[in-house]
Amino acid sequence: MDVNTFWGKQNSFLTDYQNLSIPVGTMTLIEFNELYAMIVQNYYLTNHKRAKIQIADLGCWTGRTTCFFGEIAKELDGRVTSIDDFSGRDSLCGAAFLFNIQNIWNRNISLSGLEQYVSLKVGDVCNIAELFKDDSLDVVFIDVSRKYGEMKQTLDAWHPKLKHRGLMCGCDADVLLNYNFKSKFKDKPQDYFLNHFVGIDVAVPEKNASAKRTHSGSIWYYTK
Repeated sequence: MDVNTFWGKQNSFLTDYQNLSIPVGTMTLIEFNELYAMIVQNYYLTNHKRAKIQIADLGCWTGRTTCFFGEIAKELDGRVTSIDDFSGRDSLCGAAFLFNIQNIWNRNISLSGLEQYVSLKVGDVCNIAELFKDDSLDVVFIDVSRKYGEMKQTLDAWHPKLKHRGLMCGCDADVLLNYNFKSKFKDKPQDYFLNHFVGIDVAVPEKNASAKRTHSGSIWYYTK
């Protein structure tokens, strides 16, 4: 898969939604390239080319990450399960109220021609984790909440589902602090940041002390 080609194709049919002020995802081309290298060039090749790679996409929203992982599944003869309750969180709740995000997800997957590689489960990501067998997934990608408690619960639910040496990863690591948001809330207590901004940066290392961030800074990952 050529990530630059993917990026251009995605932008061509997601622009309509951006014009309607629907957040479609904030991941950049650099971050998608980093994810591709991490999953295909590093994980897949170093794990003896595991057949039919299995990916869980938690918090798929309008389907940009689903399409990305779907292209990887197509390349590696695998499968992606995307999971979302489409209720929106934090800044996304307004869009969820005004628009049928699940219908937008369906349209985007159809336009991408990836239906045979992708399936959707609608509901709470932690509850749906119970439907998966332990040690069954190669990659779990998390984009559900920045709040410490919710992130910790999600990691606890999905970590057992990874195969040995499976890849747990996600976005928004320290993203708000990088933009100096903390200085705007300097009078707030520490638990305010854990529950609103930097929960990812605390919960992930607690789960696995070897967790790292990519060069861009906002993609975090660890292997089981």
